[in-house]
Amino acid sequence: VSHADSPELEVAGSAGNAEVGGERCDVVAVSYAGKRYDLCVAEDGRVLRESYQGKNPITRAPGQVEVTFSDYREVDGFMVPFGETQTVDGQKTLSITIESYDVNPEVDDASFAKPAPASN
Repeated sequence: VSHADSPELEVAGSAGNAEVGGERCDVVAVSYAGKRYDLCVAEDGRVLRESYQGKNPITRAPGQVEVTFSDYREVDGFMVPFGETQTVDGQKTLSITIESYDVNPEVDDASFAKPAPASN
């Protein structure tokens, strides 16, 4: 979504249908900066899963990465997933449960300040 206006983003079109967590979805093939992603999109627009060639976060070995999003809830008018599970070549490598989201929170500019050089 953050690259929707990028000329490097290309929607290749439909790549068939799938089922994620018992829910039917359309598979949409997209590429960004030369890398292909298959997105499983539910009828209501929620992305249920994304698949791509990536690396295992532990071994760094290449493999087929699948990220499954779940437990969608509305937050400030946006439907966002509170659950995420990642597999590489079918092996679970990561599971996340999100407790809350802050949409457009105040960010202190000091957070981006360069740290002072260490003194000797």
